[in-house]
Amino acid sequence: MELFQRAVNCVTRSVLIHSGYTPDRGPYTLTFGGSEIVPLRGPHRISLGMIHGYAVARAGNGWRVQTTSYSYQLFLPDERPLMTWHWHPEGSSPVSWPHAHIPGHVHPVDLRKAHVPTGRIPLEAVIRFAIEEVGVEPLRADWRALLEETERAFREAEV
Repeated sequence: MELFQRAVNCVTRSVLIHSGYTPDRGPYTLTFGGSEIVPLRGPHRISLGMIHGYAVARAGNGWRVQTTSYSYQLFLPDERPLMTWHWHPEGSSPVSWPHAHIPGHVHPVDLRKAHVPTGRIPLEAVIRFAIEEVGVEPLRADWRALLEETERAFREAEV
């Protein structure tokens, strides 16, 4: 959970809240406390939302936190989605593979409800996209190095 907090602190001071951590139970969720959408600095007034599902399981002599699902969203000022990334392998949706939604894209093909395949997307990639492509202003000068460090830890843990 600490790595996620460090990553989001590149763009917001909001605190992530977890719904539990009991081993061999769950899944649990990690979200922003008090609101699922937090405003980010920048000229376009973009907001970030996230619900990250996880479970805690035994791993040798220790414990391992395993991602079970995620929903990361960038919102426009009126709270319409700009871009969303989902992975929900369990549940009622027939789409269980990692995908993105591009809500505003209509011409020449309407992709608003399409499930664009992505592969697993770490939260750090969404934050990097928000800064580099959408104009969100980072709160830290070392944001690149910090995101690389936390994403590397994510990738090593998911193997």
